[in-house]
Amino acid sequence: MNKKTLLFAILLLLIPVLTACRIDLAGQEEFTRSAAEKMRSQSAKEEDSVEDSDEKETSVEANAEPTKKAPIGEPTYKLEGQATLNGNEISIQGKTDIPPGAIVFARLRRYKNDAELEEIKNYRVEPFSNTDGDVYMEVLSDGTFSSRGRFERQNLSLRYRLELIFLPEIAQEGTRERIIEELGSLDNLSGMVPIETLTRNSFKEPVVPGYIKYANVLKQNEEGGDGVTIEFVSPENLPN
Repeated sequence: MNKKTLLFAILLLLIPVLTACRIDLAGQEEFTRSAAEKMRSQSAKEEDSVEDSDEKETSVEANAEPTKKAPIGEPTYKLEGQATLNGNEISIQGKTDIPPGAIVFARLRRYKNDAELEEIKNYRVEPFSNTDGDVYMEVLSDGTFSSRGRFERQNLSLRYRLELIFLPEIAQEGTRERIIEELGSLDNLSGMVPIETLTRNSFKEPVVPGYIKYANVLKQNEEGGDGVTIEFVSPENLPN
């Protein structure tokens, strides 16, 4: 066999091997390119997912209920009054635009003995969740009301919060009907706040919306604790 014939034979033997190598290299390149594209695609999807998640979180945050309560609005009904302290006796006089015949009431709630006076004056401390006395007053045709009977504080050496309250939802039927005639529904009343009714009756709602004003009754031997007239203030106008 001459050299040309031998070289041709060798080439014939190498062609399948080289072709296989070329195919294998081409396959590796294709696999590498495909894998890279998949990685880029997956990365893009993950970025989009993160962006969507961020957008959703932002959207949720934007649409979330505010942690701070919204303003209660201008009250539908005004409830104004003052109380005169004379020893044990407390005399209340007031005026309102609540329909005549409605019942407003006042109640005393005792502060803890260790409550700071400054905190009490600024209404930054809550009294006990029970009542040490109450009085019910009917709104007259001229919009006035008063505590005609005796309303007393039992202990002159204690401090109390005196609360003046009107609760439309549990008012007598005639009052509710009058309000509905004027406004269409009790739901149309504005400016109400949640009020603890202090009820022990499991069939009654312990907290209902209503109108409330505050006044502090201090110890008799403290300044402003006796022989004075104190004004009721609304929750939204309490000292800062």
